[in-house]
Amino acid sequence: MIFGKRMGWKKHLAKRYVPSSMKWEAVLKGVGKLYRAVYDEMDKSGGKPVPAKTMADASYKVGLDFGKDLKDMLHLRGRMEDIITAMDVEHQIFGMKAAIVEKSEKRVVYHCYRCAWQKYFSPKLCIAVGQAEKGIAQALNPKAKYHILQTRTMGKEYCIFAIEV
Repeated sequence: MIFGKRMGWKKHLAKRYVPSSMKWEAVLKGVGKLYRAVYDEMDKSGGKPVPAKTMADASYKVGLDFGKDLKDMLHLRGRMEDIITAMDVEHQIFGMKAAIVEKSEKRVVYHCYRCAWQKYFSPKLCIAVGQAEKGIAQALNPKAKYHILQTRTMGKEYCIFAIEV
């Protein structure tokens, strides 16, 4: 019984605070995998620019790995509440300020008001890298669907993305 309470506390705490060591490990692992995928693709194409689809696929795989790590570490399952927990952790790690504007057992819609990456990404790159969140959601529930409806890189006031199970 104490073990179950401890895991519940760990999950509860992770929604609000992620230690710096975990943040750096996640960032370095994710960026390293993305860099490797881009480098491999450039190597194959003789140094030509990497297509957004390649970047999206690599980002998805990074998110899938990260989602599996969170699932194991925090004992998450495939419920919407667990997907929200994973998203909360990911937002903390990657410097995002997002709020839930719609929530049910089957769907959650976020508005993202701050993203550390906005000034570095084009709209295509933003959407491609955003596929990491799709990977996180699908690591918890393979039936999860992820949709980016608008981004700040498109000149909008905030990003909107939705997850459905």
